[in-house]
Amino acid sequence: MDESTSMYQDRASIERLASPAQGSLWRLLAALAVLGTGIAVVVGGHRVARSEVPAVESTPIPQFIGVDSCASASCHGDVGSAADSSCAYTTWASNDPHARAYQVLFNERSQQMLSRLGIAVDDTASPAYFQALREQRCLYCHGTATPSDGGVEPDEAIVSQGVGCEMCHGPARQWLLPHFQDPHWSDRGPAEKSRLGMVDMANLPLRVRTCTKCHVGASGMDVNHDLIAAGHPRLTFEAAAYHALWPKHWDYAEQRLADPGLPTQLWKIGQQQSAVAATELLHQRAQHAADGGTWPELAEYDCYACHHSLADQAWRKRRYESEGLTGGLPWNEWYTAMLPSLATGTASPQAHAALNSLKKLRNAMTKGDYPTPSAQQVADTSREALNRLQDWIASEAAAPVVTGELIAAVGESGPTSDLGTWDAMTQRYLALVALADGARVPLSDPVYEDLRKLRKLLTFPTVRESIDQKRRTIDYDSPATFEPRDVQQLLEKIESRLIANDANEP
Repeated sequence: MDESTSMYQDRASIERLASPAQGSLWRLLAALAVLGTGIAVVVGGHRVARSEVPAVESTPIPQFIGVDSCASASCHGDVGSAADSSCAYTTWASNDPHARAYQVLFNERSQQMLSRLGIAVDDTASPAYFQALREQRCLYCHGTATPSDGGVEPDEAIVSQGVGCEMCHGPARQWLLPHFQDPHWSDRGPAEKSRLGMVDMANLPLRVRTCTKCHVGASGMDVNHDLIAAGHPRLTFEAAAYHALWPKHWDYAEQRLADPGLPTQLWKIGQQQSAVAATELLHQRAQHAADGGTWPELAEYDCYACHHSLADQAWRKRRYESEGLTGGLPWNEWYTAMLPSLATGTASPQAHAALNSLKKLRNAMTKGDYPTPSAQQVADTSREALNRLQDWIASEAAAPVVTGELIAAVGESGPTSDLGTWDAMTQRYLALVALADGARVPLSDPVYEDLRKLRKLLTFPTVRESIDQKRRTIDYDSPATFEPRDVQQLLEKIESRLIANDANEP
């Protein structure tokens, strides 16, 4: 493991809410997606790669056949290097948390969640327990099933295999036979394969959108505040970090040689596509509420606006007063905090239209009708923001991504030391890790020591205290010791060092 990856490896301690196993990517799941764009990457002024986006005419109803169809030693079940596609199934089964996603539903935490949701099923082996998991939407991100299956009940035998091959690569019933029988299969284009249900995972925007279905949320796959309150981890997806931690079942080293700026590309694509997914989810939530559903959806707001010490920090008061939010609920900015960095230095009307639409959406969420915003207003405003975000992404489909320019933009567009939130500053940390990796900063560079210090400042604290002469350890699930000024100073130091490194590149 190289130093840049270790910056992600310890991300688990930064956001323990991201996983019940404190850092294992137990929820890593992909579902069929057909939305995406292509982005070229430029490193040191040289254009090195561009993704092609297939024109998808239609996508068949999911028809899953399970991972056994991939497990033969003559297909993908061989034993050997993880970089060899003939070993892809073996790598998934041995190392990938996706393979164990269904098992998570039977652990103590999951049973406690169902109990807190008012569902009492004592026998986890009973059909009633499986039915409860289906009704609570668990199966669609912990097994091989989707809510858009034409009303077909999930097949327990296939679902129980975990998040299998088809949840990323597409339901295989129509493409499996030509996949291994047709000697010219590899020569078929992405659009032709897509018509059979196969997803082009080499297309990075499509790959990220596939991940966001579960890791950000979508219709029928929504981790709302009820589930979080019951014990489900908060969803804090960042594509470059998750990708770095994901056990690869393909030759990633070869990809990096061909495309040195891949981490930069993943970071930018991840920021844009995650924002699209989050805005789309908000629109669905608000429209459902406008039609009579529950509102407001508290998962849309900053968790730590409510979940914090009663001895409130001064920085929090300064921030809320500056934004006129005293007594209100600030909108969660995990998926939007870095978007201004992507628009810095550009005259793109689409980029600025997208940012303006998100500003209107934020106002609708935080400064709308008191005490809660109008669900219909949020539904309408989020639909407009979603359209503008998609216009922005489409307008940059062929635009190069320059690592050095993004490093400078991250620093230029960051919040002031008094007003930064934990979400926004953690996103900046993750951005700098990805950009340092994309810039191929030498592992001996002092920037990595500063990144470790920054990670420590952002990590949720562990406190040992004595009560009635008994010592106990408390692992906080909020940034109880977060101080924006300290984080900001270190962020600026790291950004300056990375900018200097980029300037010295030949």
